[in-house]
Amino acid sequence: MIFGYVKPHVDAHTLGVASMVGLLRESGYETHICPIEVSKAVEDVNNPKNFMLIKQWILQKKINSIGFSYRLDPNDAFHMFSQLIFLMDNDDELKEHKIQKITFAGLPKSCELVKQKFGNRFSLFIGDESPIDALKICGVPSNRMPKWLLDQSTYDSDRWEFSRRLIEEQDIEGFPALPNFTYPSFKKKNDTILDRVTALQNNKINLPLLRAHVGPYSENRLEALDKFQNWLKELDSAGHLDIVSVGASQLTQEMFGKNWDGIQNGGGVPVNSEKEFEDIKLAAGGMLIRSYSATNNIPSYAAMLEKTINTAWHALSFWWFNLADGRGPLSVYETLTQHINALRVIAKNNKPFEPNISHHFSFRGSDDLSGIVATFLAVKIAKKVGIKTIILQMMLNTPKMISGIGDIAKFKVLLSLVEELKDDQFKIIPQPRAGLSYFSPNLDKAKIQLGSVSMLMTDLLERKSPEIIHVVSYSEAVELATPPIINKSAQITRRSINSYLSDKEALDIYSPSAMAIVTNMHNQLFSQAKVMINHMERNFLNLYTPEGCYNVYKAGYFPVPQLWHCRDEFKFATEWKTRIFKGQMLISDTNNEPMSIEKRLSIVESNIEMLKARKELK
Repeated sequence: MIFGYVKPHVDAHTLGVASMVGLLRESGYETHICPIEVSKAVEDVNNPKNFMLIKQWILQKKINSIGFSYRLDPNDAFHMFSQLIFLMDNDDELKEHKIQKITFAGLPKSCELVKQKFGNRFSLFIGDESPIDALKICGVPSNRMPKWLLDQSTYDSDRWEFSRRLIEEQDIEGFPALPNFTYPSFKKKNDTILDRVTALQNNKINLPLLRAHVGPYSENRLEALDKFQNWLKELDSAGHLDIVSVGASQLTQEMFGKNWDGIQNGGGVPVNSEKEFEDIKLAAGGMLIRSYSATNNIPSYAAMLEKTINTAWHALSFWWFNLADGRGPLSVYETLTQHINALRVIAKNNKPFEPNISHHFSFRGSDDLSGIVATFLAVKIAKKVGIKTIILQMMLNTPKMISGIGDIAKFKVLLSLVEELKDDQFKIIPQPRAGLSYFSPNLDKAKIQLGSVSMLMTDLLERKSPEIIHVVSYSEAVELATPPIINKSAQITRRSINSYLSDKEALDIYSPSAMAIVTNMHNQLFSQAKVMINHMERNFLNLYTPEGCYNVYKAGYFPVPQLWHCRDEFKFATEWKTRIFKGQMLISDTNNEPMSIEKRLSIVESNIEMLKARKELK
C-alpha cells in the first residue's frame, strides 16, 4: 500500500497526521502528506478545479490508501468528507485506480456522523487509539511494525491488562479513603499541604493525597455558586479528595471584582468577590482548597487567595494564559512580569508554587525537551525569589501517542534537573497527572486508562506512590465530572496504585528491558537539556528574569508549531516541525529524521543574531 494523508488547510492539528506518517514510514511504507494547495482544495471540493488537484495528487503518487483528518467542527468534517467520497465514487479514473482503503480521523461526534451515513465502509479514528492500534487500523501486519514500538508497547499493554482485570473483577467502590491524620491543624482553617504531606510520610503511607479540579456549570451565576458549594460538601463528606481546585471561570480569572453585567460566563465557577471565596472555603470543610490563578492583576489576585481561602498552593504558567493562547488579556511579556512578581507574593506567604508549564508547550506541538527546560527555568526563578517548595506537575500522555516508557524517561529528566536545585531550604514534591486528551469517550475503557496511568506514576518514582496526584476524572472526554464521578475516579486511582505496588505479578511489567530503554532515553535527553540550558545562559545573561524568559521564547528555543495566536511575534518558535520518534516527541529535520541538538542550537543562534540586528530582544 501507498498511503496519502489529506487534511483541510484550516485545521492546524497536524501532530496526529505527522505521527501516523512517521509510524508508517518506519514500517516500510511509502507515505505522503498532501501539499498546501491540495489541503486548500479539500475545503471547496465541489469546485471542479479543486477536485482535479486532489485527484491528480492521488494518481501521480499512486496512493491507494487515503487518510482524511479533520478535528474541528463535526458538521464541517462530515460535509467535506462526504462530498469528497461522493466525487471519488463517481470518478472513472479513480474507480480504475482501485483505492484499497479509506480512513477518517475526527472528533467522536464527527466519527458518529460518518458511521451513521456510511456504516462500516471506512475505518474511524476517534483519538483514543494506541500507536499499535492505529497501525492495525491502517492494515499493517505485526511483522512489519517497528521493533521499538513492539518492545515499548509491551509495557503499555501489560499495564492495561493489569488495570482491566482490576477494574472488572474488584470492588473499586469499596476501597476506602486515607485514614484521618492526627497533627494539630488537620482539617482546620490553618491546615497546609506541607503538614499533610509530612503526615503522609511520617505514617509511612505509600498512597497519594488526591487533588481534583471541580466546577459545575450554570448560566445563572448565583445558581452555579450554590451548586458548587453543595458539590464541595458532598465531596468532603465522601472523604476521597484531599485537595480541591476551584475551576474558576474565565471572567473570574480576568475580571475579578468588576461589573460583569451583560458579559456571558463561559463556564467554570463564577466567583466575583472575596466573600464568595470565603464561603467556598467554608463549604470545602476538611479539604484543602486552591484556585485557578488570574490572567490579569496576577500578584494582587494571589494575595487575595491567601487572604480568603488560605490557598494550598499557587499555580502559574509563565508563557501561557495570555494573548498567545487566547486565554487572557496580557501579552506574553506582561504575563511573565506579573507571574514573577506573583512569585514574590507566594514566597512572602511561604506557600508552594506549581509550575503549570510543560504540557502547555506540548498542547502546541512542542517537543519533550522544550517543556522540560521551560519548567526548569521557572523552578530556578522560583528558588531565586524565595520559594521554598515546588509542587512539580507532570502531565503524562501528552501528546497521547507518546509511549509510557517515553513518559517515564521525559519526566525522570525533569526530576533529575530540579533535584540539582534541592537543598535544606528548597524541596520538590512530584505531582503527576493523566493527560487532558488521553481518555476515551468509551467510559469503560476510560476507567481502565485511569487505572493504567496511575500505575505508570509509581514506576516513574521507582515503584513508590507520589505524595500528591492530580486526578483527572475518567469522564473527561464526554462529560463534566460530578461528585460521584470524581469520587469513583479517586477510588480507582488509589485502588490501582495499592494493587500495583502490592502484587508480585506487577514487578514483571516494568521489566529490566523496559528500564534499560528508559535509562538510554533519559541519558540522551538529560544531556541535551544541559546543553540547551548552558547555551541559554551564555546567550542571555538576564535568563532568569521576565526579559530572559521572553527572549528565549522569541529566539525559538521552544518550538510551538501549533501556536494559534501571536505567530508573527514568535515566528521563530512556530517554524519547527515535530513528531513522535520511538515513543518520544522530537524535532524533525528536513529529512523527517530527529534533529541533533547541535543543529537545533545553530538555528537558534542565527535567530538571535537576526533579532539583535532588528533590536527585537528585551
